[in-house]
Amino acid sequence: MLHPPPACRLGRLRAGLPCALAACALLAAGGCRTEPPLPSAPEAPGGVRPSVEVWGANLFVSEIGKPRVHIRAAYLAKYTRGDTTYTLMRSASDTSRARVVARLYDAEGRFAAMLTARELKWFEAQGRYEARGGVRVVTPEGRTLQSENLVWDQTARRVRTLGFVRIRTDREQLQGYDLEADENLETYNLARVTGLVTVEEG
Repeated sequence: MLHPPPACRLGRLRAGLPCALAACALLAAGGCRTEPPLPSAPEAPGGVRPSVEVWGANLFVSEIGKPRVHIRAAYLAKYTRGDTTYTLMRSASDTSRARVVARLYDAEGRFAAMLTARELKWFEAQGRYEARGGVRVVTPEGRTLQSENLVWDQTARRVRTLGFVRIRTDREQLQGYDLEADENLETYNLARVTGLVTVEEG
């Protein structure tokens, strides 16, 4: 369920269908306009165009009345292709230094991690997020993950990556492949691991 903040500001927004205008109101408190600052919206495979577009998006997702995710992105678009509906959030361009920023919260509504990436896809029905492009996750305890991709299963509260990944904690500096972890990075599995581990002497 989407909830706008009380004073959410929106750059610009465009909806392709009348029914999509109702979805616009859930994404931001600003008004709908028709002049996008980007030259064109990206097409999904098969030439599917977005039904909703937002520039300067501020997206809140809650779970049982508690915050789950707060996402800020330069651009947001919602796509429907067959039985699949997803929301794409990304930076203004591939060369932009700005990133999609997502604040993740645990089951109790406490801040759990900060995720940044070039783009983030949200598959609402499946409770799945897919981050790509310079993905970085930092927890309040200082645990850090770096990879080019990451999948967060919101329902199972698990994350995984395909390919190379780096993990840093106060005791470890590890790198490996194909991470499987809990969402706060407290326990994880890696393949082909190399790195340094500090062992405390008894």
